[in-house]
Amino acid sequence: MRRVVVTGLGAVTPLAVGMRTTWKRILAGESGITSVLTERPPASQWKGIPSTVAGLVPLDKGKGAEHEWRPSEWLSAVEQDKMPRHTQYAVAVSEMALKDADWAATTEKEKAMSGISMGSGIGDLDHLYTTSLGYNQDVSHGSSRAYELTGANIYK
Repeated sequence: MRRVVVTGLGAVTPLAVGMRTTWKRILAGESGITSVLTERPPASQWKGIPSTVAGLVPLDKGKGAEHEWRPSEWLSAVEQDKMPRHTQYAVAVSEMALKDADWAATTEKEKAMSGISMGSGIGDLDHLYTTSLGYNQDVSHGSSRAYELTGANIYK
C-alpha cells in the first residue's frame, strides 16, 4: 500500500477564493448561498428554472473584496477565453495547493510522484445554462450538432 500525504490546500468556494478566507468566513457563520437572480444578471435568463438558489463563487465586482474571484490573478486573458470558469477554478486551486505545500517539482521523478486531487460540485452554472440553451435550440430545429463543452465561448 502506498502512503499519501496531504501537504497543501487550495479552495475556490461560494464563501471565498482561498483556504484561509474560506475558513475565516465559515467560523464567522457566513453563508455562500445566494440567489442567481441577484448575483448573475440578467435575472431574465434564470426565469423558468426550478430553483434560483445556489452556492456561487463570488465574482470580482471591482470593490477589492479579498474573497472574490479574479481570473487575472491566475490566468492570461487568452487562457480565460479558452476555459470555462470551473476549469479556471481548477487551475487556481492546483496552484494554491502547491504554493501552500511549498512544492515545485523540478525533476521528472518529483513530477511523477506529485499529484493534485480536487473536486467540483457542478461546474460553471453560466456555461451549463448557455450549453443547454444551444442544445434546446438545435433540438427544436432538428439539428444533431455535437456539443463541445471544453470552450467557454462556444456560441460566438
